Amino acid sequence: MYCHSLTKRREWLMRKSSLLKEYLVDGISYLLQMLNYRCPIQVNEGVSFQDLDTAKLLSEGIFSDIHLLAMMYSGEMCYWGLKHCTDQQPGNHEVDTGVSGASYTTHKEPLDFREVGEKILKKYVSVCEGPLKEQEWNTTNAKQILNFFQHCCN
Repeated sequence: MYCHSLTKRREWLMRKSSLLKEYLVDGISYLLQMLNYRCPIQVNEGVSFQDLDTAKLLSEGIFSDIHLLAMMYSGEMCYWGLKHCTDQQPGNHEVDTGVSGASYTTHKEPLDFREVGEKILKKYVSVCEGPLKEQEWNTTNAKQILNFFQHCCN
């Protein structure tokens, strides 16, 4: 919502796009850190689950709806970054792009809005349409952003 309102203020965006990029990188970094805080549970014969969907979520590192919201928010911030901040000179914006909640390894690298956004939103859609299908999580916006990622840079 904040990014949407800022992008409607073209004059501000023209003068302060580097500030917007800094805020987006920080926000994405904080959300990814939250997702990385807890490691996925290794499901094996020693772990007994009555609900296989729950086992799948835990093995993916998704422990609550907060994890899903963080995934969607991160993907959405990547969209705003790619849409409004990619024409700038690359900066020293490095972020830990490993998302244990999205089954990725941890490493520091310059933030690639498209790559990070695609990874996290694909996992979001997969989980929402898989184990959480009965919970009716909405994936429409995530799919639209994924479509934008596919067509904007190819």
